[in-house]
Amino acid sequence: MERKKGNTMRSLMKCSKWAIPAGALLLGLTASAVPIYLDPPGQVTGSPSSPADELNRLKSAIITYNTATPASLPAAVAIDLTPLGVDKSADGGQFKTPSGPTSITLDFSLEHETYLMLKWGDIDEFFFVGNETGSVTFTSDVHPITPNGPNLHAFLGLSHYDLFDPKRLGRSVPDGGSSLVLLGLGLTGVSVMARRRGNA
Repeated sequence: MERKKGNTMRSLMKCSKWAIPAGALLLGLTASAVPIYLDPPGQVTGSPSSPADELNRLKSAIITYNTATPASLPAAVAIDLTPLGVDKSADGGQFKTPSGPTSITLDFSLEHETYLMLKWGDIDEFFFVGNETGSVTFTSDVHPITPNGPNLHAFLGLSHYDLFDPKRLGRSVPDGGSSLVLLGLGLTGVSVMARRRGNA
């Protein structure tokens, strides 16, 4: 009986040596960070709406955000002409949304991007999405302005969106997915060392 119990314990130890790192690695592959809303400046008047003007407004928003917070977000280099793998070079990289939805889901597992601009009506909102690895839903929080002030019962629809810097520029802080992958690799190393000591 004692021998059987010892065999069971050894089997459990062998399984746990690989189950923990494998679980952490799997979580790392599916985890995604939360987009960083650049506030300040928050909502910015989006006129004129050419790709070059939108890139300049993004650059200004990054400087404002980095100055007002402890963050050190990277500079924006260029608008992505093939956002999430779709060729939008004819529109200068702008992804038009003619139906004017009040929310949109983007899948960042298709292609790495650094920044996102959403144009709700004539208002721009900027997000750092450099750590995103999965699908994220963005919802309008921009109210239409009436002669009596903002209409708090309605939201402006999405005119178009831009994605910036399709190439990885380096990240100042590892995202949740990277951290879990590193944890999984560390646990794998610990289990290998434990196995070697057990065999010695």
